[in-house]
Amino acid sequence: MNLIVHADDFGLTENVSLGIIHGMKNGVITETSALVTAPGFEKSVALAKKNDIRKMGMHLLATMGYSKLPAVDIPTLVNYEGRFFNRDEFFEKSIDANELELELTAQIEYFLTFDLELTHLDTHHGFMLKNEEVLEVFIRLAKKYKVPLRNEVSLLIGDEKAYLQKKLDDNKIKTVEMVYFNQEAPYHTKRDIVHFLEEAKAKYCYVEIGCHPGYSDDQLRSLSILNDYRERELELFLDKELRQTIELFDIDLIDYTTLRRL
Repeated sequence: MNLIVHADDFGLTENVSLGIIHGMKNGVITETSALVTAPGFEKSVALAKKNDIRKMGMHLLATMGYSKLPAVDIPTLVNYEGRFFNRDEFFEKSIDANELELELTAQIEYFLTFDLELTHLDTHHGFMLKNEEVLEVFIRLAKKYKVPLRNEVSLLIGDEKAYLQKKLDDNKIKTVEMVYFNQEAPYHTKRDIVHFLEEAKAKYCYVEIGCHPGYSDDQLRSLSILNDYRERELELFLDKELRQTIELFDIDLIDYTTLRRL
């Protein structure tokens, strides 16, 4: 089995990014994705390059913070100040998919100006799953930039999951087979990870475990309800016993560039 350990929210703050970098250099974290409109992104890129990290995905935004495009160009996505509506509002209201595609394209193009390799696309707050029309935006972007998508569809259940997964497959979108997140608590425990690995090894060849490591500070506390818990996440994914468990399970740690080459 092949495993991507993915840290969300690179660039949210400098301290979050420092924690992710530490986890990638010294732990089992293999991949991250960037919030390009977050306050810590630009300085975080410099930190990444200083640590020889020159590839990452895009953690695309539509439910937090400010847009890249002017508010007048994307009125169904933002208020008059250019601030995105929150997650609940985004899922409840009607949005223009063309506006969403324009904004997400602007975010990707901005990312590429930093001379970073784009490995994949995923979303902050899982908004890829709003509806089929939004998923189709992501399919078009994945094809345009020739990168995989995080398989957020795998988090669904039943007929909806089967239908949308077929849409990804029919469009030859590269994804892992399953994404694992701890949905019940703000951070993972070693028991959670072992449970994920035991289940995945019996069913899949390519899986992802998503996490939110980082160092906390007052700036992070003002931006995210996931703040001090990120340090517990980081501690777990730096744990040498966890690495030994992954090796004992005969699991290969990979990143999205491996998936892209398949």
